[in-house]
Amino acid sequence: MKKVIFDLGSDTWHGFSSESVWANNLGSGVYQLENSPFFAKGISFKDTVMTNQIAGRIQVVGLGSESGHSTYRILVSQGTHYHVLFGEF
Repeated sequence: MKKVIFDLGSDTWHGFSSESVWANNLGSGVYQLENSPFFAKGISFKDTVMTNQIAGRIQVVGLGSESGHSTYRILVSQGTHYHVLFGEF
């Protein structure tokens, strides 16, 4: 497995300009994600991405195929009591 890098831009609410996730090399610059990104949008676990080697890093340059998985982000305000939001599982 290798780390692939998503460029997130500079005007992000979270302050990060990139995010890396683990992926398997399928050949010809195509990688299949092995974990879910948190900040990169429009991409999920087991999706494939197109990449290029840029400055020694495996940079994502496009979406290959979708896996059918979804990624949901739940942002909780600071000071919120988790048990009130989610109950006891």
